[in-house]
Amino acid sequence: MIEIKNLAWQINDKPILRRFSATIPSGAVTTIIGPNGAGKTSLARSILRLIDEWTGSISLDGTDIRTLTSQELARHISYVPQDIPLSQSMSVEEFVSLSRYPWLNNWQPLSSRDRDVVNNSLEKAGILALKERVVASLSGGERQMAAIAAALAQETPLIIMDEPASNLDPFHSHQLYQLAKDISQHDNKSVLIVTHDITAAVRYSDSIILLKEGKLFFEGTPQSVANSSLLEQLFGISFSVLTDDSGNIMVFPGGKKSE
Repeated sequence: MIEIKNLAWQINDKPILRRFSATIPSGAVTTIIGPNGAGKTSLARSILRLIDEWTGSISLDGTDIRTLTSQELARHISYVPQDIPLSQSMSVEEFVSLSRYPWLNNWQPLSSRDRDVVNNSLEKAGILALKERVVASLSGGERQMAAIAAALAQETPLIIMDEPASNLDPFHSHQLYQLAKDISQHDNKSVLIVTHDITAAVRYSDSIILLKEGKLFFEGTPQSVANSSLLEQLFGISFSVLTDDSGNIMVFPGGKKSE
């Protein structure tokens, strides 16, 4: 569980995060939604300690993350960025194998168990057949699944994904979010996703955090967030909230403006 209290961070006297407090539960998918510039990525990067000048506190299962070494933090939190740089000239298997480094001493060679973890992660991400391909030769969707395989191979209880489906087609986007849901339910991992896809967040999340101007705007269930008036207040435009024949909620910008 991640507990965040009064998190604040600014750039050149411009507040980015403003005394933000929230709890990221264990074994669940939590998504963060908000307008551009709301502080979503800054929040994720603070938890990952890629930003280190914040005030307040972030604790991981009761331990202040500032007290953890880089290796200890990497054993607890893995990261899926928006994309893997195209300059990656290594094979998919080699790329995913790098995620075993938090568990190795002095870059010792991979053990048979390490290789099993890598192969199992590739299989779970649906790209085992691509293990010998060069990363730079993969499509955008395949690269994202390779990034998720790497996060799985790191064997952390928490995975943070920063807009992981921003460049994906509907098939790969569904595949990615469904995998996040599956590893949460079956592997008891916590998954924190920064996204602009409100419909996906409502469909695949256990809880949703709405962020506006660096502050907590709302926190609740997917059903409570699928509210046109609430979303209008967050984004400043009207929304339509519909339910299809299968009971899935869909959220679209536009529609009748709330009174």
